[in-house]
Amino acid sequence: MALADRIGQVFGEWTVIDVARYARTGSTSARVWCRCSCGREQIVTVDNLTVGRTRRCDRCRVRAMAEAAMDRLIPKMF
Repeated sequence: MALADRIGQVFGEWTVIDVARYARTGSTSARVWCRCSCGREQIVTVDNLTVGRTRRCDRCRVRAMAEAAMDRLIPKMF
């Protein structure tokens, strides 16, 4: 599938918005610009998206982990 065909696809909380026009030196992975459900934009490798290695941005990941930890702790307090 061509990278341009991925625009608009949703992977977890990421939505592909554009093809990245550059890559890090030495990188062979295709990269795309994605927008998280919180609005943050970031370059993500297509491989990480398709295999599910990344589903959201770091802010949302940390928030989800904190919420899960609170859900585990709150019942033990009462």
